Amino acid sequence: QALWLSGRQQEALAALDRLHAREPEQARWWLYRGRYLLSLGQTIAARDAFVKAQQARQASLDYLEQVGAIAGDAEANLAAGDVSAAEQALAQMQQRAPGAFGTLFLKARVALARRDYPAATADLQRALVERPGMSLARLLLGASLLHQGLLEQADVELSQLLAGDPENVDARNLLASVYVARNDIEGARRILAAAPAGAASHPATGWMMGSLMLRAGQSAEAIGMLEASVALDPDNADLRLDLVRAYLAAGQPEKARQL
Repeated sequence: QALWLSGRQQEALAALDRLHAREPEQARWWLYRGRYLLSLGQTIAARDAFVKAQQARQASLDYLEQVGAIAGDAEANLAAGDVSAAEQALAQMQQRAPGAFGTLFLKARVALARRDYPAATADLQRALVERPGMSLARLLLGASLLHQGLLEQADVELSQLLAGDPENVDARNLLASVYVARNDIEGARRILAAAPAGAASHPATGWMMGSLMLRAGQSAEAIGMLEASVALDPDNADLRLDLVRAYLAAGQPEKARQL
């Protein structure tokens, strides 16, 4: 854990390999591996690790760790887009820890993945009553309200989140999306332009601003913003597609073809 927290991820994983070799039936090592791999975005390998943690000798995990293995499995499945498997993990959570906050929050996230926005909204509102300072719950609530077209409510939730955390890129982009849904493109641009320096340099902020410029017919300006964002996040296929659209709108089909 010390290696991981100090940013030495590969050394931490190598240390886990040595622990596995010494105690192959110890479920705790699988649990840690799942957490580490999930944070690295290796969702399939993380999911396998969480399953092995649950299948290993359960006496080696305490109650909270057993619940954590189930929750980690659900998180990995959601990240991998396997909603059915996440629902199975949720069912286990509801059996093992029916009144836990984590179970309620997971239920809301599964509802979001199913696009059952009214159910997700109700669960997230309950979660925020219990933990009003939980930024992720408020962010997801804003997204759920936006999907339902409840723009004023989404504005309230996301504005409250941004007031306490102006560096929150996701909240700022979602709030800009609320303005776009109102057909207030200039309002959306003002929201993005007000981002602090750290958030303004994030590729997602540049992507959103570039998309707004493209929508407003300002393809030359959009290209500059989108090219900068692609340079920061070159593996984002949706971002690259927006840049292709900007090239085509600006009459640069060769660049679009190359991209």
